[in-house]
Amino acid sequence: SAIDASGSTLVNSTYLGGTAAEAATAIATDANGKWAWVTGSTSSADYPATPDADDASYNGNGDAFATRFHRTDLRLAYSTFLGGLGSDMGNAITVDEKGKTVYVTGSSDSGDYPTTPGAFDQSKAGSADAFVTKLNATDD
Repeated sequence: SAIDASGSTLVNSTYLGGTAAEAATAIATDANGKWAWVTGSTSSADYPATPDADDASYNGNGDAFATRFHRTDLRLAYSTFLGGLGSDMGNAITVDEKGKTVYVTGSSDSGDYPTTPGAFDQSKAGSADAFVTKLNATDD
């Protein structure tokens, strides 16, 4: 949701989620005020993932998500699941000044959380590990 500078008028507002439970835990905006990114967790297999999503399918037991909105009308621009077969939660998010590159951090107890070749640590070591994921969105 966005409220005008006077604090008295709702500029735009939207729901975000599917048929199960969601929790948004963090939001970040780019320097120009064009894009807003949200992260948190979802238990919905029908959470809205976009066709260009890194992971368009719910992995089970609660996934983290990263979702990008156009700030002027809250149009969904990009949305992806982040997670594995265990429980995953996005806790914080930051974005570059152009709104294209985003970093999400959170916790995961998924042994199959997606990692990349050459990553600092490619396997879960404890009952739950922290994760850092970098995503790049295309302009639209």
